[in-house]
Order: sequence, then C-alpha cells, then structure tokens
Amino acid sequence: MRRLILILAALMVVAAASASAMTADELIDKALDAQGGEKALKAVESMKATGKFIAMGMEFPFTMVQARPNKMRIDADINGQMMVQVWDGEKGWMINPMMGTTEPQDMGPVESKSFKLQADLDGLLVDYADKGYTVEYVGEDEVEGTPVYHLKLDTHEDLVVDMFLDQEYHLLIKQTGTMAIEGQEVSSDTYMSDFKEVGGLVIPHAIETRMGGQTVNNIQLETVELDVEVDEGQFEKPAASK
Repeated sequence: MRRLILILAALMVVAAASASAMTADELIDKALDAQGGEKALKAVESMKATGKFIAMGMEFPFTMVQARPNKMRIDADINGQMMVQVWDGEKGWMINPMMGTTEPQDMGPVESKSFKLQADLDGLLVDYADKGYTVEYVGEDEVEGTPVYHLKLDTHEDLVVDMFLDQEYHLLIKQTGTMAIEGQEVSSDTYMSDFKEVGGLVIPHAIETRMGGQTVNNIQLETVELDVEVDEGQFEKPAASK
C-alpha cells in the first residue's frame, strides 16, 4: 500500500510538472500572437526607433537601431555630447563623455548581459529553449490592479526575468530583471504601456524603469520603423585616437 501511494504521488508530481510546462508554452504562444505572431517577429530584419529618455528631470533625445543577428546601437544626445552604446552581436562597447572620455570603451559584464538580451530582435520568448533559457509558469498575479499571468525566464547566465502578461490581451506589461552582481542580487522593474501597431507588430511606446519602487527613468518612443536600411559599419568599435 505504501509503495502504491509513493507511485501515485510521483505520478502526480510528473503530471503537475507537465501541466505547468504546457501552460507556460501556451501562454508564450498567446504572448507572441498578441505581439503580431512569431512568424511576423522573425520576418523583421531591422528596426529604427527615435524618442526621448527622461531622467533626473531632464530629457535627452536618442536613436536606436537594431539589426540581425543581435546587433543594437543607441545614440543619445546628453546636453550636446553624444553617448553611444553598442552591442555588435558578440560584445559591447560604448562612448560615454559623462565618464570624462570620448574614447570607445568595452562594456563591463553587467552592461553586456543587459545589452545582449535587448539586442535580440525576436525578444526573449521566441525559441527560448534554443537560446538556452528555461521558462516556467508561476501563476496568476496582479500588477497595479491589472490581473496578469506570471512567467519566470531563467537565462542561466546569472539573470532571471519575471514576466507579467495582461490576462485580457496577453501583452507584457511588466518585467522584473534580477541579476547576480558580485554575490548580490540586484533587481529592476520595467513597465510597458502605450502599445501601438507598427507594420503588423504591437510595440510599447512608453517604458518606465523603477528600482526599489522609485522611478529611475522613462523612455518615450516617437517613431518606430521596421526593415530600414542599416549601415553595418556603425556597430564596429572604432579605433582609439592616437
């Protein structure tokens, strides 16, 4: 009898795990459909966006360009000085005059992890298993009064992303990234809103980042263009001046 109970308990655990995995994949399919569909996402070869970055009571215009495979460049005008941040598909570099130099510098490990994920045109959920990620369905939750489904994505690179999908439209309205930095966990919350259709895709045009419950910055997109012509040379790190 005891052995039968143990067998039944084991079967229940396996069944629960299978149901959880199936639910996660079902939610991922709905989330991708809400964005315009996996096929449409994969069909986009490049994207260009312009907008403004709001922080510390100031506004800074910026341009962001993304291209396959996994390339991204952001140019921001910081009080007349250009800050450049680039992921070239394998590594990152930046030019940050706010740090007292206009020479290109390699990104540190923290920035590199973040930019590597952001440079993925498809997003984290498309072919997540092929990228080495795992996703689990955590359950139902609430984000500022909105019922949501909670997914947890583990990149297995010291970065876990909790995703909260609006239950009505299955759009991602909140994302919490938790990164291990020198033995400590650091988290930030990103809120997406003002969704608009661009070329068949649904893209958030307002993005707010909070840390410890306090707003750190806001991003407001003004224009978004798909499949634009891209100069590949802009992703290459320039040589330092002599």
